[in-house]
Amino acid sequence: MLIGRTIRNLIGVPFEGLPRMPRMTSEQIRDRVRAYFQASLNKTLELSLELPADPMIDVANEIAMLKEYVQDLRGKLASQRYQSPAPAEAEELLSSLDKSPPKTDVDAFRLAANGIMRAKIDNARILTAMLAGDYGSTIPLGCWRYDHVGGA
Repeated sequence: MLIGRTIRNLIGVPFEGLPRMPRMTSEQIRDRVRAYFQASLNKTLELSLELPADPMIDVANEIAMLKEYVQDLRGKLASQRYQSPAPAEAEELLSSLDKSPPKTDVDAFRLAANGIMRAKIDNARILTAMLAGDYGSTIPLGCWRYDHVGGA
């Protein structure tokens, strides 16, 4: 009994804070991440037009901060330390109109959080390129097709 409780605690404790959420297929999660990324790109286009026109904005400083942000996100993604608000956004992305009792799905949460972090990285990379006038580097990376190993 003690061994079972110890194993349960070792396995369960790291995931206690994870939300309970409905089951979704990997493809449904990927579709939602793609939609999230597209919405982010739409906002990026607006920013890329507004920021340089604002005399109060130092574009060179914005570019430097975006590059730091991307490096920080890449480090967190590599260690799977999902930055706030990515966990909350993952929960929202996984929410469904399905009224069946939700189940904790750690894999779905990780897939969603991973996809959101990758979307943030690619989105910031694209905004950096736009602000620098490097429009040849504004093409989204191939990860949004999910046709390579690793999916989202």
